[in-house]
Amino acid sequence: MAEYQADLMRLASAVKARRLELRWSKQRAADEAGVTIVTYRNVEAGRSARETTYAGIDRAFDWAPGTCTAILQGAESPQPAGTVVEGVRYVSPAATSLDAEETIRRVVQDVMIAVLPDATAREISAANETIIETLKRKGVLRAT
Repeated sequence: MAEYQADLMRLASAVKARRLELRWSKQRAADEAGVTIVTYRNVEAGRSARETTYAGIDRAFDWAPGTCTAILQGAESPQPAGTVVEGVRYVSPAATSLDAEETIRRVVQDVMIAVLPDATAREISAANETIIETLKRKGVLRAT
């Protein structure tokens, strides 16, 4: 338990340092991450949060996907997006968000046609919009 608390505090320090580096208020950091100010303050205070919160922070701070989780698992410092580590290039989620959105739309359409062959184009479009907006709210996709 004490070890996990130390990991939470290390993450809190990294998150605060990055926010200050960007010269953002806590409110702006929360907005950019797609989380409430209370949730964001909890992270900076060393309290546990959901994976979607960490994903939003990674994206907002231009960290490689999974950076917050990696810090909680012992990584010493954030991994900036776009760098190469051991032959793997960490891509900025912002660079791939539109591609991801288009891929999701195609997958939803294909699945709906396969599972619900009588679904209308309007129903498929509505499902797509609902899914995309939900993923944006949860910080999985960047809001455009």
